[in-house]
Amino acid sequence: MLHRIDLGETDRIVTLFTREHGRISAVAKGSRRPTSRLSGATEPFTVARLLMATGKSLDVISQCEVRETFPTLRGDFETLMCATYLCDLTACILSEERAAQPVLYDELLSALYLVQLHPERTDLIMRAYEMKSLAALGYEPALDRCALCGLKLNGQGTDYYSPSVGGVLCEKDRSQSSDRIRLNDEVKQAIALMLCTELHDLLSHPIQPAIISQVKRALTPTLYGRLDRLPRSREFLDSLQMKREKGIPASQPHTGARSFPAEF
Repeated sequence: MLHRIDLGETDRIVTLFTREHGRISAVAKGSRRPTSRLSGATEPFTVARLLMATGKSLDVISQCEVRETFPTLRGDFETLMCATYLCDLTACILSEERAAQPVLYDELLSALYLVQLHPERTDLIMRAYEMKSLAALGYEPALDRCALCGLKLNGQGTDYYSPSVGGVLCEKDRSQSSDRIRLNDEVKQAIALMLCTELHDLLSHPIQPAIISQVKRALTPTLYGRLDRLPRSREFLDSLQMKREKGIPASQPHTGARSFPAEF
């Protein structure tokens, strides 16, 4: 379950991500009642087997079997927000018209399990999931050839990466992009590693926080360019990270902060 909103006094509309059918929306009637059999299946991050009936505008969930709930994700606020962002990003990426993405479904489950087990590595997990999400939709960044002319690059020194073009640029074409970002070899190697390595194996690589930060600097405008927006949970996470870097407790309010919505 990726997202939910209240409907009437007792119902919910839920956004689901399925391996076979991609993203779909459905109504869970009565799921806000404490005694409802559907209540657990409409909790954030829940993995469940559902039986649905065809409705007039939306399918209706009639039965459920909960498989996984990721209970420890709720034990720490920042870990909870990280998991929320992973689900929100998936919902943004997958329109209901887009074909099912079995690979991305499995990547999301892996990311949630790893966030639960390794909350100290959430920055790496989020960046890797963002990269794999882009690749699953056909937007894998070009790193070994110029994204404009196709010239093979030697992979040494500093290259310029263009989020709008979607890859690195050769010396001749770098002036064609106004949003170019300098990437050194370490950052390019980290991006390549995130693209080709399974998430659970990626955590064994000692990628430094400064490198992950540079990957984020390149990824953020790339994601924004493909989606036209980023989830509000990402903005909230970035504000938490800024507080952490400044030594400010996450619970301490600050001027100009935006409140996060109660519903996921």
